[in-house]
Amino acid sequence: MQPVLYQLNGELLDGRYLPGQYAWPVPMTLASAEVLLPAPLATGTLQLALEVGGLLTGDVLVMAAGTSPLVSLALAVAVPAQTPVRWRASFSGSPAQCPTGVQLLLTAAPTPALVKPPLRVNWVYGKERLPLYAYDPTTYQFTDISNGLAVGRCTLDQSLGFRLALQGVSQLQIGGAGAAGVVIAPQFSVGLPLAKEPRVEFSVGGNVVMYVSPAGVYVADLTEGTLPALPAAPDPDYWRQFVFWDGGQAIAVLNWLTGLTVNSLIEMALP
Repeated sequence: MQPVLYQLNGELLDGRYLPGQYAWPVPMTLASAEVLLPAPLATGTLQLALEVGGLLTGDVLVMAAGTSPLVSLALAVAVPAQTPVRWRASFSGSPAQCPTGVQLLLTAAPTPALVKPPLRVNWVYGKERLPLYAYDPTTYQFTDISNGLAVGRCTLDQSLGFRLALQGVSQLQIGGAGAAGVVIAPQFSVGLPLAKEPRVEFSVGGNVVMYVSPAGVYVADLTEGTLPALPAAPDPDYWRQFVFWDGGQAIAVLNWLTGLTVNSLIEMALP
């Protein structure tokens, strides 16, 4: 943690800022604030409102007359690099009774870098362990990264919905012609027994969350019903799931924690 001190030896009048305007060269997260007066207020209420980049965050330290002269506040406020942080005062008492000798200690820490784990589809068969496709959560598209090795092993058709074939045999269809809003496979199973081969594994950062084999579709967990709200960047989950679309609507989500969630599924052989 990196503490910074705002200090005023004189009077803190209503509508004024505490002296000091801090900014950091890297993104930071504010963790806590603590304000101390030399003595309890005799009258009125003092409020110190946090302002980041000229905008109030809604975080306020409040000190009422007759209460402790030490007040703490837990924070979880993200501050972009080079963005000033200030505290604006308001005081309900008369100017003659305004507080003096105010000290405010603010603690902050560098914001951890956002981890974007690779989202991959990998082929597994005997001694073969081949990365075939990479998924981009910003476009919802799979890109062939196999240098031609996907041919004859696993093909993905994203022209209308999503269709996956293993060695020329369709094993999974999500939306598309004849399957609007539906996920279809010969069989769905919960659990990941990795003895099934050949298979293609959908992985998040190297952790398998689903695989498809001629024996069926295997997932860590399976939910049929309303899809959860899709996270947006910078939510870490935005980078940790596969989203499948059909006709402009998300109909299936494969998440690193919750497994596969679908609007509707059907178990049947695919043509």
